[in-house]
Amino acid sequence: MKKLFKLFLLGVGLFLILIIGAGVTITHLDPNNYKKFIITKVKEQTGRDLILGGAIKLEYYPWIDIEINDVTLGNAKGFGEQPFFHVDNFKLRIKTLPLLKKQLNMDIMQIRGAMIYLAKNKQGITNWDDLIQEESRPEKSSDPGLLSALMIGGLEIRNAGLIWDDQAADINYLRDRSELINR
Repeated sequence: MKKLFKLFLLGVGLFLILIIGAGVTITHLDPNNYKKFIITKVKEQTGRDLILGGAIKLEYYPWIDIEINDVTLGNAKGFGEQPFFHVDNFKLRIKTLPLLKKQLNMDIMQIRGAMIYLAKNKQGITNWDDLIQEESRPEKSSDPGLLSALMIGGLEIRNAGLIWDDQAADINYLRDRSELINR
């Protein structure tokens, strides 16, 4: 009986050490160490350059808080040096425990200082066509239950702007927050 009790205590002790070790490891991982990996994956999937100029901040419990500053995604080939989009600050919070039930429960998604450049060339091709074409998408999963529920608390966008450059129709619009308020 004493051996069984000692074995039980040893098992509980090892389990606690494992849990504490995992917790310490997870909370001390620096997401900024993965910037090159993220940039490489975006380039592989989209063919576009991603610039992560600011710090990536990450917290784990009770929400997974992700905050990224100074993010720029390059434009499609043939559309110039103007970036497809730039965001000064992006923040997203996801509840941790619902993820175990395959549910994505998000708080308010915040986007600050966004500028989006949409364009159509004279041939009628847009600078987002390459992002939505079937052959540019990764293989679809055969598992239909990857996510059983998606809940978003809201979307907050501040200081955003949009440029629409339609070279086929010779139309160029710039809409930013100040223009929208003054109308």
